[in-house]
Amino acid sequence: MQGVSGNGVRPPHWTKKRIKCPMGRPDPLTTDKMGSMPGKIIDSIKSFLSERGGLYFKDHDLDNLQKGIGERMSELNIPSPAAYYSLLLSSEKREEELRELLNILTINHTYFFRNEPQFKALRKVVLPEIIAGKKGLCGKPLVRIWSAGCSTGEEPYSIAITAKELMDEIPGGFDIHILATDASEKALRAAGKGEFAWNPVKQIPAEYAGKHFDFKGREGSGGKYMIKPEIRSMVTFGYFNLIEDDFPKGFDIIFCRNVVIYFDHANTAKVMRNFHSSLNPDGRIFIGYSESLHYLRDEFEMVSWEDAIYYGKRSIPRSGSGKGFPVKPFEAIPFEPLPAPAYSGSVETAQEFIAKAVESAGLKKYADSIDFIDKAIKLDRKAHRAYVLKAEIYMNTSDHARARKELEKAGDINSMAPEVYYFLGCIDIEEKKAGSAKENLRKALYIDGKFVPARIMLANIHKGEGKTGEAIREYRNSLKYLLAVSPENILPYSGGFSVVSIIGVCRDNIERLKENL
Repeated sequence: MQGVSGNGVRPPHWTKKRIKCPMGRPDPLTTDKMGSMPGKIIDSIKSFLSERGGLYFKDHDLDNLQKGIGERMSELNIPSPAAYYSLLLSSEKREEELRELLNILTINHTYFFRNEPQFKALRKVVLPEIIAGKKGLCGKPLVRIWSAGCSTGEEPYSIAITAKELMDEIPGGFDIHILATDASEKALRAAGKGEFAWNPVKQIPAEYAGKHFDFKGREGSGGKYMIKPEIRSMVTFGYFNLIEDDFPKGFDIIFCRNVVIYFDHANTAKVMRNFHSSLNPDGRIFIGYSESLHYLRDEFEMVSWEDAIYYGKRSIPRSGSGKGFPVKPFEAIPFEPLPAPAYSGSVETAQEFIAKAVESAGLKKYADSIDFIDKAIKLDRKAHRAYVLKAEIYMNTSDHARARKELEKAGDINSMAPEVYYFLGCIDIEEKKAGSAKENLRKALYIDGKFVPARIMLANIHKGEGKTGEAIREYRNSLKYLLAVSPENILPYSGGFSVVSIIGVCRDNIERLKENL
């Protein structure tokens, strides 16, 4: 992947994973010898990783960063976090070390034909449409595809196999060039070999396995599946950093799936607008299950085909393009119409303060956000959603005690507000109180059975407890409600994710859990 390595998913906060140090290797950031990570150092490294790799860490979610740094310090026998930061800044091997750290901090979970509906759409719709648009030009149609964030090669090889299968069906055929890039040289070396164990290959249709792979070694875990030379020759691998490097142009299709989920909003918008420039006028882009381009509606339009979602380039941006992220009104798109808040003061002014609070919170200007909330509350102390927003801010800074107090105030005003119990459940989970968390989440669902964030959080608890069947049931129930909503809507209380993103998270979790049945 670009800027960070891998093609794995880090979904919204209710399904995120934490990276642990290897067994038997002490974590130098938590041992008595090393002490804890100094706040100034971790802030400096966090800023450095954001600038160089686009990697984004929330204020309350620094475990991955600390453990990743600890693993590298242990590997290199570096005595202190300050010394490691110095290595990142000034060592002759600083670039190599940056890539090693980025590799550790991101998730590498990928396999062939991941999100199979997208590959079906590629073969049945997208490639035929692009090829038809090139008919009549000089020579055989040439399709250029970029797999940005190719990890160990499963994605670009899946694209190549899909194209190869289609070639015999298109009269006259077509040529294809596939560029596969990643910011991990280690991943690129593995991709270039074209050797795979059983796990990433198991999703391949049986007829493809024998047709496009050679098997060597013993049956079972010791064997390897080798990409055949004709498929390997269709892909060119190369290093690329989405944050720092100049983007190539002239692509018909871009795959960038599960990459920008690691980035903050500014870097995400920058990368996606660069992709817009890289695409030909009728180009298409495929992104991951848990990603959305709803904030770039002037640049891209969503296309839904059967179970697949992808985006087409808008060649002539509409007015307002390039202005950054639009500010979404607080809880502006609920599943069902909600009664208007009974503001006793100026409705417009109170809503304006809440909108400003949401915008400031998104920019991590938490003090400003709380100030705006307090001004809204002064206009009407019964505006329970203002207290909920303040609780969210305190949760983002891990101040659970204050968050609970604000949620209690909101509950006193409106005891039938499902979001109050949902966030209490979120706090319980952070504090490892699974029993209390399930009780609060069930209260939220008793009030509103369509409150999807609580249902997904409950599914995630079941998943962690090994209750696979119950987890699958809750994810499927969530899908039932989500599929009845416009896919580009923002799911309330999801951290700004679109409905289509959450649909992808549910499907991805169901797919993984079914493997354990």
